[in-house]
Amino acid sequence: MKKHLSVLMAVFLCLNIFSFSAMAAEENTIEIEQTIITTNQYGEAEFEETITQDGVTYELVEVTSTVQSVSNTEVTSLSEIVYYNRLHTQTVPESFPYMNGGNEYTLTLQDVQYERTLITGREQVVSGNIDFGNCTVAPVPDNSFQTTIFDEASGQYVNCTLPLIRLDQNTTNAWSEATPIPLTVFIYEAEYYAIGAIEVPYNNAAPNYIGFETDLLTLAGYNTTQYRIVGSAWTGATYIDTNTGEECRDGELRIERFAATYTAVYEATVGLPSINGYNATAYYSAELELPTAMSEYTILSVATYRPVVETNTSIFDFIPVQVFILAIILLIVLIVIILYVISKKRKDKETA
Repeated sequence: MKKHLSVLMAVFLCLNIFSFSAMAAEENTIEIEQTIITTNQYGEAEFEETITQDGVTYELVEVTSTVQSVSNTEVTSLSEIVYYNRLHTQTVPESFPYMNGGNEYTLTLQDVQYERTLITGREQVVSGNIDFGNCTVAPVPDNSFQTTIFDEASGQYVNCTLPLIRLDQNTTNAWSEATPIPLTVFIYEAEYYAIGAIEVPYNNAAPNYIGFETDLLTLAGYNTTQYRIVGSAWTGATYIDTNTGEECRDGELRIERFAATYTAVYEATVGLPSINGYNATAYYSAELELPTAMSEYTILSVATYRPVVETNTSIFDFIPVQVFILAIILLIVLIVIILYVISKKRKDKETA
């Protein structure tokens, strides 16, 4: 009976050792985290099947993954090389507009390289105007216009001959004030005054013109369809003309003309002196957050590793530990049975 008890205790001890070894291996597990960005919401990071840390080899047990965040944008690096030619100074824009997917983004200047060059064939559009003011008929401007411009880049003055491009009528024809017509009348019999051969009834308040408009305008040399008299006034008292001895008085006729304003426009492309300048190569870039065609998932994957128990290589290395323990238990049970049978046979012989 004592032998049977010893055998059972040995079996129990083997089971405890096996259980303790399994628990110890579980307590020594390590975890390794890895974050990935993918369009697959069920994706997970890839891990090595075995790793070595501090001289200990670990084997992969499991990988668990969780989605940390979802994004519809991504940070993209955009860059552009821009060439600027015929620059007067070493200056380029600090930013550059960049079109992407129908949207405009701003790139920032990162670097620029300059090289000297001679800028030839410089031109500038030069224009000039001549205003004719109010005209009763369209004026006939000169066919060309002389002017001088200052070219800041070269520091030189440039003479220009500009051809006539067009004559613009700025306003429609309308009645507007014109320069008064001066007049001197000869007064006789205190009832009339004469302007040339025209006799007009005298009016002490103002020169009389009513009924004599056409005659007065024609006498003064004005077109009666383009000018009209709108008023009159004496500009001084009566006096005696020293040459004729006749009594005279000075006045004026206030008139308007039916006119429009005109401007003659001159313009030409003028050649300018050659100057020293620069060609530039500018590098622009920016880190921009741009929309993506599909959602991107940030996934945290955690891999669990446990230590690998290393033994001398033998055929038993390819047998699972549980099977090996079970085989030992069965062997022990078999030994117990054999011992029991042998013991029983001995007892039977002694009894006989």
